[in-house]
Amino acid sequence: MNKKTLVLVLIGTITFTNLWAQKAITLKQNLTLGKKYTYEMNVDQNINQDVMGQQIDMKQLLNITYSFDIVNAIKQDKNIKVVYDKIYSLTEAMGASTEYDSAKDDGTGNNPLSALKGAGFTMVVSPKGEVKSVKGADEMMEKMAQKSSSDSATVEKVKEMLGKQFGNEALKSTMESSLKIYPDKPVKVGESWMIESSVQSMLPMNIKSTYTLNEVKDNKAYITVNSVISANGPAEIMGLTLQTNLNGQNNGNMVLDIKTGVALDYQVKVEIDGTMSAMGQNIKMKINGANKVIGKEL
Repeated sequence: MNKKTLVLVLIGTITFTNLWAQKAITLKQNLTLGKKYTYEMNVDQNINQDVMGQQIDMKQLLNITYSFDIVNAIKQDKNIKVVYDKIYSLTEAMGASTEYDSAKDDGTGNNPLSALKGAGFTMVVSPKGEVKSVKGADEMMEKMAQKSSSDSATVEKVKEMLGKQFGNEALKSTMESSLKIYPDKPVKVGESWMIESSVQSMLPMNIKSTYTLNEVKDNKAYITVNSVISANGPAEIMGLTLQTNLNGQNNGNMVLDIKTGVALDYQVKVEIDGTMSAMGQNIKMKINGANKVIGKEL
């Protein structure tokens, strides 16, 4: 190859690379009908509370594996059956610990989480990741509450508490906060888009996330995530109404499969602090943690 030919090849390569870098790509939920996908979610967080000068530290670990079965399509929306496959939970506080592992569950305990393995619900999700409806979660929650106790009064209290995390509306907002991550138009490398979501759970939160497309390689989109989190207002926890004033952020990275829109690897660091108040007492709170979700096609 002579020098002139080599120069032309190099120019052609550079031109092709620049054209690809400037090409706008479409990112959306495009799960394949009839396929199944699995997601493993890991939450590792430390909660530090100052209650009237007393320091209370809590550590929480949560690992949940669930699957998506793409049942049918409603125009561009997908009807998805969600099933919980594995659950692990560990809480440590004040020298005591509570642990649950579905792999070791023999069915004799009273932990509501034991009713979660193999249970599920259905949801309709748009290409933008909007969760349009959830069905079956309330029935799943009912079984969880019944598992907690044989006392009807206790079951009702547990049901009320679980409803804020596992009811139809609660799961609708929780799932949407994880799935509504796509831009409303094609984006180029270097461009950003913002998504706002509201999580209606035991601790209601508003999240404003900025996503930036950093690289496109091997049919994957490499994205940075920076979110502002706020929880300002009333929250009901264990029958107690608290006034919250919490603010924070999460920052991390995400790898998306361009063809399906599946988050193959989604990792963020979370920092939240502020106060919660009840009955004239202020509780200073700080939360630090790491959240990770790994997704793949089965």
